[in-house]
Amino acid sequence: MISTLGLSLLFGFGPPLVWLTLWLQEDVNHPEPRSAIIKTFPLGGVAVFIAAVTEKLIEPLLQDQIFYLFLSWSVIEEGLKLLAVLLALHYFRAPIDEPIDWLIYMITAALGFAAVENTLFLLEPFSSSYMLDGFVLSNLRFMGATVLHLVASAAHGAALGLCFYLSNEIKYRYYVIGFSTAVIVHVLFNYLLVIGNNSATALIAVFGGVWLLILPLILIFEKIKTIKNSRNLIQ
Repeated sequence: MISTLGLSLLFGFGPPLVWLTLWLQEDVNHPEPRSAIIKTFPLGGVAVFIAAVTEKLIEPLLQDQIFYLFLSWSVIEEGLKLLAVLLALHYFRAPIDEPIDWLIYMITAALGFAAVENTLFLLEPFSSSYMLDGFVLSNLRFMGATVLHLVASAAHGAALGLCFYLSNEIKYRYYVIGFSTAVIVHVLFNYLLVIGNNSATALIAVFGGVWLLILPLILIFEKIKTIKNSRNLIQ
């Protein structure tokens, strides 16, 4: 039992923590307090259990409409990851005083979500002593689902960062665009895998697609780092 849980935690949490360490390097000039990151990460993980219960309740209603089922699941998961960040900001007083902070916190919550989700998926193969299956699944989770959560939430965080110094009216539009983008990326990932019957071709195409989104994400990071408050520049 210990080895099963240990392996599941190691391969479930390992890749997201590596990703998190890499992305935190993007904010080395004004890094977020480690205490805020440490609290936001598990909040993203807790969201997995809420999502699982909610999705289970919705599934019977949409089981014959697979696209809308995935759409509802995507809305739930992306909404809960945002909620995790908002809770961290409110209850733990996590500071958010520059545009890039939104990206950092959204990515942190997303990787916390991915870590717990990965662990739950890995419990079955490792508990059944199907070690090879467990290792293969952990690699697939790293290549696919973990990057999906990262990219989707980063798109949302990027939108929030880009409108950081803009008016509230414009911010609302960015919020909608950011959330919609995250949901679209998420639902397309799941839907395209299903209609492709999880074939090798579908896996390569879909996984390759989300990995290609890493490059624009890096460019957006660099763009958001340059955003300044025009009022401060005038002063």
